Amino acid sequence: MKTKKSVMQHGALEKPRFGGIYRTTGSRFLYISFNYFHQRLRLPTDREDTPANREELTNFLNNVGEKIRNRTLQFDKVFYWLDDAT
Repeated sequence: MKTKKSVMQHGALEKPRFGGIYRTTGSRFLYISFNYFHQRLRLPTDREDTPANREELTNFLNNVGEKIRNRTLQFDKVFYWLDDAT
């Protein structure tokens, strides 16, 4: 029976502690997903799928998670690229 390795390989990307990062089929851009006020939000970004952009979005999501836990998140300032309807 095979066992999973618990050690991250050198160069492997870290997953965000809060939310998730994904790419849809046929798109080259990354999306972020997280829960906010009991709703699942899936938001587009202008970042292409590269290791550097994934690392940057991981840090971004970790900071958003901290702000939500501390109740200091200003949604319109953090997600400035979204339209007013969102």
